[in-house]
Amino acid sequence: MPVRANLACASRWSTMKPDTKQRDKAEADAFETLRKLLVQQRNRRFLIGVLLIIAGVTWILQLEDLTDLATAVLAGIAMIIASVGAAAMGNAIVNFDVQREELLRVLEREPDRVVWYYYVKLDMMPFGVKVFERCTMHVRLSAGERLRVFGSKRDILKVMDQLSEIIPHATMGYSLESEQLYRASPDLLRK
Repeated sequence: MPVRANLACASRWSTMKPDTKQRDKAEADAFETLRKLLVQQRNRRFLIGVLLIIAGVTWILQLEDLTDLATAVLAGIAMIIASVGAAAMGNAIVNFDVQREELLRVLEREPDRVVWYYYVKLDMMPFGVKVFERCTMHVRLSAGERLRVFGSKRDILKVMDQLSEIIPHATMGYSLESEQLYRASPDLLRK
């Protein structure tokens, strides 16, 4: 009899280990995809900053033959554009290490703080022609904080699918009812 009990326990444990391995693999895949999205977001911010600085400086250098008032106004606008570019580039440089991003820290160290996550897809289709698609994954925390990450629809859905295994207590998907519950008390969205 004791042999059978041990075999039953051994078979139970052997079936549990792959689940743990699958969960660990899903978690590693989710973090890797999130890191990739955060790096892309940082690089995009840096590139936009550089382009705005170049545009602002180029515009200022082209201002020679206009009247004084027009030159001053246009130079001011160009300086504002260059300043916004410098701020975007500075933000990308300060947040160069994606490991310090709050979203990754929360998911790795305090996944219980996440109560709700969903994505929003924005399609820009003037005259029915798809020009632009932007997906944003929103992560809402128990203290009312909101985190987000941008990416392709495929990557966002992949991360969300993997997050369902990492944070099974959190509500996935957007609805007006979830929004109202979150506004009333974020903890109402825990499963």
